[in-house]
Amino acid sequence: MVRSLTDSQRLAATLTNSSMALWASAGSGKTATLVERYLNLIKSGIRPRHILTVTFTKEASEQLKERILERMIESDIPLEVQTELINTHTIGTIHSLCYWILDTFGSELSLPAVEGILDEFELVGAFENEYQRWLDNLPDSQLGSLLERFTHKEL
Repeated sequence: MVRSLTDSQRLAATLTNSSMALWASAGSGKTATLVERYLNLIKSGIRPRHILTVTFTKEASEQLKERILERMIESDIPLEVQTELINTHTIGTIHSLCYWILDTFGSELSLPAVEGILDEFELVGAFENEYQRWLDNLPDSQLGSLLERFTHKEL
């Protein structure tokens, strides 16, 4: 275990019998704590595909995965487990997790295949296009009724 962890961080890294959420400011040691926790879970026999680790940014999730892999190599974790870590979908952002769930299981709910994730600019354009298509297909009487209750902006 990394000696630079505080007592609270060490507890979070070693108390592996329940789920945990870590909130702290930048530079406080969240990543180091998560890396050690992940490694302890692996050492206890849990496989990477069974450990959900979600971060807010893609950069944070990539850094976390890299640091976990480095610690696995240092700790002589079997190559098979290291390979599973590299290929896992269970370390990432909340958006990548949702994308993976929809892409993998959406067909069971008759959802169309996910074609990709839109960035903010693309989302605004796609929303405006769909909204305009909806307006164009809305009968005038329904549009009038809606505009009596809502402003154009609210719609």
